[in-house]
Amino acid sequence: MKNHSLQSPLVNTVFDVFMRTFLLGLLLAFVWLLDACVYKLDIQQGNIMERDKVAQIKIGQTKRQVRYILGTPLVIDTFNQDRWDYFYSLKNYSPENREGTFRQERLTLFFEKGQLSKIDNHLLENPKPPAANPDQEKVSEPEPAENSPEAAQ
Repeated sequence: MKNHSLQSPLVNTVFDVFMRTFLLGLLLAFVWLLDACVYKLDIQQGNIMERDKVAQIKIGQTKRQVRYILGTPLVIDTFNQDRWDYFYSLKNYSPENREGTFRQERLTLFFEKGQLSKIDNHLLENPKPPAANPDQEKVSEPEPAENSPEAAQ
């Protein structure tokens, strides 16, 4: 006895296409939900420049005073030792903004004869006033370490 199928080849094809589409949609939904569960870290690069510290930088300060206040610059030009670049960038992710926001700050300092002569500040476009602490305005040069070459001079 022959086994006759009640379904035609067209019904099988439509069903296969429907199942493939359904499974693909289910897979995409799963991937989308999985992406929502992934935590993205904030990415910080460069020197963190606090506004009150940058406000302490004044024309005429020595390289040593500037380094004491801001720390070591990210870039000291090999061919021009009298230019220091401080750079900071932050890629900030949040649940509301999955793509993240990007912030960039740059401070370029120029020295002549060992003293600060020019400041290109791309940080304090709308500066906040520094804290009203009189101790912050006084910047003294740090004492050299006993075994440093500067102490021998």
